[in-house]
Amino acid sequence: MPRQPSIDRDSLFAVLCTSKEAILLNGKIATPAATIWTELSQQLENKMSPKALYTFLKSKRHNIWSCLEISEQESDRESSVDTEFDSGSISPGQDECSGFQLEVPFEEWIKFVPEKVEYNDKFSSSSKRDYIRF
Repeated sequence: MPRQPSIDRDSLFAVLCTSKEAILLNGKIATPAATIWTELSQQLENKMSPKALYTFLKSKRHNIWSCLEISEQESDRESSVDTEFDSGSISPGQDECSGFQLEVPFEEWIKFVPEKVEYNDKFSSSSKRDYIRF
C-alpha cells in the first residue's frame, strides 16, 4: 500500500487556487526563487517545500492547471523561450545553427588526448592501478 501524502489534495488545491494572482505574474508562472512559494509553503505548515510546490505546479500534477485556469498557450509562450536557448541556437529566434570549422594546431590538439597514468597500489607492492587523466 502506498504511503499517504502529508498534505491532502483538496487543501493543497485550495491554497494554490487562492494565490492564483501571485503565482501567475503577467501570464507566466512565478520563478522558483519567488517569495510566493515560501509563503505558500508556510501556509501548508512547511509540509511541502517551496521548490516542491513550484515543481508540482510546473509539471501539471493532478490537473492543477485547470483549477488555476492556466492555458497551454501561456505555457507555450513561457517554454518557447527556454527551448530556444536549449536547442543550441546561436541567438533567440534563430531556427538553425550554421556549421563552422575550427582549426587547431597539432601541438594544441595533443593536449586534449587523455593519457593513462599508473599508480602503485598502497595495499600491494606488486600491483598497480591505472587511471585516465585528461
